[in-house]
Amino acid sequence: MMDMRYPLHLIDLLAKLYRKQLAKVKVAGTLSEWFRVKKKVRQGCVLSPYLFNILAEMVMRETLDGFQGGLQIGGRMITNLGQIQEFWKGGPVRGRSPEPNPRKF
Repeated sequence: MMDMRYPLHLIDLLAKLYRKQLAKVKVAGTLSEWFRVKKKVRQGCVLSPYLFNILAEMVMRETLDGFQGGLQIGGRMITNLGQIQEFWKGGPVRGRSPEPNPRKF
């Protein structure tokens, strides 16, 4: 997250939230003893989808670092995954002027 320039206080807050997690599991109405959670994010935590998206973005950046290619769809070169969503909506690509919808049905 530091490479993505997230504020250090936010990174520290998240680290403290997930450090030394303890949990119990309820099976057939019986609650287990406390145990330490070593991996994963909290089930039902509102931050989980955001943390997943941050991780996916980090993986994509590392994977595509230096990649110069793209994907051609409907005669248009897609070089950024963010462009795909705009393409399917038929809207403009960020940073460009609106273009006619290239899809033909």
